[in-house]
Amino acid sequence: MSLWRQLRHGVRTLLWRSRADGELDEEARHFAEEAAAAHEARGMGKEEARRMARLEMGSALQIREEVREAGWESGLTGFLDDLRYGARRLVRSPGFTAAGIITLALGIGATSALFAVVYTVLLRPLPYPHAERVVALVHTAPGANLKRLRMSPSLYFTYREESRVFDAVALWNGRRATVTGVGEAEQVPTLFVSHEFLDVLGVAPALGRGFRSGDDDGQSPRTAILSDGYWRQRFGGSPGVLGRRLVVESQPHEVIGVLPAGFDFLGEKAALLVPFRFRREQIRLIQFSEDGIARLKPGVTVKEANADVARCLLLAPRKFPMNAGFAANAFSDARISPTVRSLKDEAVGDVGGTLWLLMAGVGVLLAIACANVSNLALVRVEARRREFAVRAALGAGWGRMARDVMTECAVLGFMGGAAGLGLCAGVIRWLGPGSLFEPLPRAAEIGLDAWVVAFAMLLSMLCAMGVGLVPLWRASKDWTTEAVRGGGERMSASRERRTTQRGLLVMQLGLATVLLIASGLLLRTLAALRSVDAGFTAPQEVQAARVSIPVALVGSTEMVMRQQEAILRKFEALPGTTAAAIATSLPLEGANYDPVYVEGRDYGHDRLPPVRRMRRVSPGYMQALGGRLLAGRDLTWQDVYGFAPVALVSESMAREVWGEPVNGLGKRVRASLGEPWREVIGVVGDVRDDELTAAAPAMVYWPLGHRDAAGNASATRHVDYLVRSKRAGSVGYVKEMREALRSVNEHVPLANVRTLEEVRAKAMSTRALALVLLGVAGIMGLLLGVVGVYGVVAYSAGQRRREIAIRMAVGCTPRAVVQMFMREGLMAAAVGGALGLAAGIGAARAMRTLLFGVGTVDVGTLVVAWCVVAGAAGLASWAPASRAARTDPARALRG
Repeated sequence: MSLWRQLRHGVRTLLWRSRADGELDEEARHFAEEAAAAHEARGMGKEEARRMARLEMGSALQIREEVREAGWESGLTGFLDDLRYGARRLVRSPGFTAAGIITLALGIGATSALFAVVYTVLLRPLPYPHAERVVALVHTAPGANLKRLRMSPSLYFTYREESRVFDAVALWNGRRATVTGVGEAEQVPTLFVSHEFLDVLGVAPALGRGFRSGDDDGQSPRTAILSDGYWRQRFGGSPGVLGRRLVVESQPHEVIGVLPAGFDFLGEKAALLVPFRFRREQIRLIQFSEDGIARLKPGVTVKEANADVARCLLLAPRKFPMNAGFAANAFSDARISPTVRSLKDEAVGDVGGTLWLLMAGVGVLLAIACANVSNLALVRVEARRREFAVRAALGAGWGRMARDVMTECAVLGFMGGAAGLGLCAGVIRWLGPGSLFEPLPRAAEIGLDAWVVAFAMLLSMLCAMGVGLVPLWRASKDWTTEAVRGGGERMSASRERRTTQRGLLVMQLGLATVLLIASGLLLRTLAALRSVDAGFTAPQEVQAARVSIPVALVGSTEMVMRQQEAILRKFEALPGTTAAAIATSLPLEGANYDPVYVEGRDYGHDRLPPVRRMRRVSPGYMQALGGRLLAGRDLTWQDVYGFAPVALVSESMAREVWGEPVNGLGKRVRASLGEPWREVIGVVGDVRDDELTAAAPAMVYWPLGHRDAAGNASATRHVDYLVRSKRAGSVGYVKEMREALRSVNEHVPLANVRTLEEVRAKAMSTRALALVLLGVAGIMGLLLGVVGVYGVVAYSAGQRRREIAIRMAVGCTPRAVVQMFMREGLMAAAVGGALGLAAGIGAARAMRTLLFGVGTVDVGTLVVAWCVVAGAAGLASWAPASRAARTDPARALRG
C-alpha cells in the first residue's frame, strides 16, 4: 500500500471508526464463509466446516485488533482510548482526583510563577537588537578603596576616540527633572544621555528623530525626546508635539522625537531623554558621576573589551588635565581598572543567586507535592491489584498495564498542570506594583508568555511520570501472581507496600524540614536586621521628599539656599512636626565620595588621600534623623550662608583618624589641595549607608553652601527634605507639605515622596522576598506532609482493622491502639526530620549570602523546625489512631 493510501486509510479509520469496524467485521465474515465453503468442498458437513473456519481464523474481535495494529493509526487510537479510560476512572474517583489536582496545582503553579520571574529577570534577552553586544562600562579603583567606580566624561571621550572594540559609546544618568509649562509643575524621571545613547541600544524613535552629535554640545539649542507614555499622557498622543517647547529645569527644550511604546532601560521609567551639555574644554580628568554603556563590534568578546579599555585608561591622563586641587598622581594612585560586563548582567546585579535559591526552594515544594500524590496513587493501584492480576492471567502484558497506569497519571498531571497554570496566572497578576517583586530588575516585564506556558506543561508531564513511577514499580512486582498468592504472601506484599508509603512520607517530611529551616534562618535574619542600629530612630516618623530648585528659576546661589530654608521653615510649621532638615541624599540610598585630607597627615603632593563618603546637610540633620551628636556642636544657618570652613565627621572616622570622638574636635580636614582647611566642629553617630548588613562607613558632613578650589560659590539644588512627625506617611500630611511648598514656589514640585521606614524596608527587600516565598513554601510543604501522615496512618488502620479487633478482643486497651498508630507517624517524622536537619545545614550554607546575625548551623532554628514537623506529624497521626481505637471488636470480626 502506498504512503498516501496508508495516510488516507488511517485518517478515515480515525474519523469514521464505527464504519471502519463494520467493514472489517463484514470482511472477516466473508473470509469465514469462503473458508467454510472450501471445507464443505472437501467433504465436511456444514456445521463442522463453519466450526473449523472459526478455529482457523479466530474471533472477529481478535481479527479486528490484529488489523488495527498493522496501521499507523492504531497507536494513536489506543492512546486516545487509554486517555478516555483513564479520564473515566478519575471521574469515578472524585476524592482522589480532587486531592491530586489541588496538590499538583499548588506545586506546579508556584514553580511556574517563580520560573516566570527567573526567566524574565535572568534568562530573557534585553529588548534591543543584538542585545548581547551591549555592555556596561564599569570600573573599580582599589587604590581609592572603591569596588565600583562610575564613568566620567573624560573616559567617555577617551573611549569614543581611542577604542578599537566599540561601535558606539554613550553616557547616561537617571534622575528626576522639573518640568513646567505643561500643566502643573512636576518632577518626572529623566535620562540625561550623550547623543549616541539610542544608537548603542539600537533603538530608533517611533516619531521624529534621535539625537545627533550637535545635540550634546554645550553651545547648541536644547532638545528632548519624550517617552510614549508621557507623550500620550501630556500631549494626548498628538503628532504635532514635534517642535513644541518643553521647559525642563527652567530651560526651554525642543521636542524632536517620541520613543517606541514599551521602551525600557534598566528599569528606569524615563518620561524624557535630555542630552548632556558637554563643553570639552571644561572637562577635567576626575568626575566619576555618570554611567556608561557601549556596543561591541561584531565578534568582540567582553574579555577583549576589558583589555582594550585598560589600554585606553592609560591614555586618559594625556588627553585631559587634572582637576584643580587634586594631587598630580591621583588618577594613577586610584589604580582604576575596567570591569566591563554585559548590560544584562549589569541589570540583574546580585539578585541572580537569590532567585535560583528560591527556585530550588519552590522545587522542593513541588517534590513534596509529587510524593504526596504518588502516595495516593500507590493506594489506588493497591486497590486494583486483583484487576491487574486477572488481566495478567488473561494474557495482558506488563507494558499494556504499565501504559494504563501511566496514562491515568498523565491525565491527572495534565489537569493539575492546567489548574497550576491558572494559579500561576493569578500569582503573576499579583506581582504588580507594590508587591515584594517590585524592586527586582525588569519586574514590570514579568508575564505569562509562551515560555512559561511551555514550562508549566513540561513540568506537569514530568510530575505525572514521577507520580506514576513509584506505584508502577511497586505494583509490577506482584500483579502477575496476585491471583494465586496465599495469605502469607499477600501480607508480605502488603508490608512491602506500606514500607514504600512510609519511604515517600519520610521524604515529604524531610523536605518540609529543609524548607522550615531555610524560612527560620531568614526570619532570624530579618529580626537581626530590624534590631541593627542604623543610626536613626523611629524611621516611620520621618517623611522624606525630593525638591529641586533650578538656579535659573530663582537667581543666585544665595537665593537658592534662602528658598531652601524658607521651604524648610514651612515644613517645620506644619502641625505635628518636631524637626526638619535638608540633605543631598538619604541613609541607605548611597552618598557621594570625596578624597579627604586630614591636617598633619603627610600625603605628599602626588599622593591620593583616602576617599570618604560625604553628604551635604543643613543644620538639624541629626535631630530630624533621630541620630546622635556625640561631641561638639551642630551646623548653623550662619555657617551655611557664610560658607564657613566647618564640617561634621562620623564616629567611625573620628575613631579611625584620631582615636576617640572627642579628639576630633578642632581638627581640620578638606576635600582638595586648593580648598581652605575646614574645622571639625562636631562628631555625630554612625549612620548605615550601603545596606544594613554593612558596617557604617567613615563619613564627612559638609554644609549645604560651599566654595570650590577656585573660590566659586555654589549650592546643592537637588536635595531631600526630612520632616519628623507622628503624621508621617499619611495622605493628609503629604498634601499639607505640597501646599506648603507651593506657597513658597509654585513652580517647584514635591517628588519621590517616601518615609525613612520605606527606605529601610527597600534595603531589606531581597531578604523579605526570600523569606515570604520560602516561608509560604515551608508552610505548604508542612501541610502536604501532614496530609501524607494522615493518609498513611488512616490507610494502615483500615488495612489492619481485623488485627485491631483481635488485639482489643484479647485485652488491648484503646490507649495502646492509639500509641501503636501514632508511633508510626512519629517514627516517620523522626527519620524524615533527622534527614531534613542534615540537608537543611547544607541548604543554609548555600544561602549564607542572605543570612545576617545568624550562623549556618543555628541550633535553635534546627530544633524548632524539627519540633514543628514532629508536632504536626503527631497531630496528623492522632486523628486516625483515635478513630481506630473506637473499633467495635465483635462487629469488626463478624464483618
